[in-house]
Amino acid sequence: MMVAVVPKESDVRRFRLIRKEDETGISGTGHIADGVCFQNGKCVLSWRTDKTSVAVYDDIKTLISIHGHGGKTVLEWVDMPKAFQWGMVNAAQDSFENCDPEECAAKHNMVPDYVPEKDAALFLEGYIYGAEYHFGKEWRNFAENATWVQAMTVGGSQE
Repeated sequence: MMVAVVPKESDVRRFRLIRKEDETGISGTGHIADGVCFQNGKCVLSWRTDKTSVAVYDDIKTLISIHGHGGKTVLEWVDMPKAFQWGMVNAAQDSFENCDPEECAAKHNMVPDYVPEKDAALFLEGYIYGAEYHFGKEWRNFAENATWVQAMTVGGSQE
């Protein structure tokens, strides 16, 4: 899963692209590129392939839309704390599951059991960044501004 949020506490955030499957046969698989995202959102990507190149993107979302190949390439943040990553991933999962943001973990300060107590604040910070990316800056008011629809019901009918 590619997470497209750049935390504000750092001027530069490093990442690498890991390709699980090479659709074109050009870049190969594994660790194929390195990059950085700047505070202003701009991202630079340097390819580790035989024919190297460097490109600049307006934002990480654009970079992912071009090079993500439908999840066959994973963006891996290099120096982001694990608890922050877990929070971002939880927000992304909630968005993919069409979770009602009113029930989301950060709004109620709920932290999963696998997050050590000392890392709870960092987890919630990551969750908030992820929620803002997926639901918008007003994610806490999402239920007031949009209609939530259950994405799927397993073993029953959708109401």
